[in-house]
Amino acid sequence: MNNIVHAGGGRPGTLMRHTPVITGIGIAAPNGLGLSRFWKNTLQKKSGVRSVSLFNTEGLPCRIAGEVSELGEKESTSPAGLTRATRLTLHAARLALMDARLAREHFPEDEPVPVIIGTSTGSPEN
Repeated sequence: MNNIVHAGGGRPGTLMRHTPVITGIGIAAPNGLGLSRFWKNTLQKKSGVRSVSLFNTEGLPCRIAGEVSELGEKESTSPAGLTRATRLTLHAARLALMDARLAREHFPEDEPVPVIIGTSTGSPEN
């Protein structure tokens, strides 16, 4: 499948064909951190749903959720002041780069790197 988009820096109406490709996958999910662990647990029908530990559920009608709880120390490598959702996103992006065997030096410093992110929720802090 080819997507037709405006060529970067070109005149409106200038078309360029791009074929989208998946180069790496990074997953931060309740039932597994990283593609291999997530996939293994999914095939074994292991759920990541359990009692909530990240906040007080007293007075709430539901006290279970799918939390990404195994991130722990790895999460602390992100810059301070970021929401948990942003830290999880950055960690998943790092995993995707590792999966694709890509490093920072593979990208020109002044060019954007396209990333597609999927999430079921944002941050409870927002």
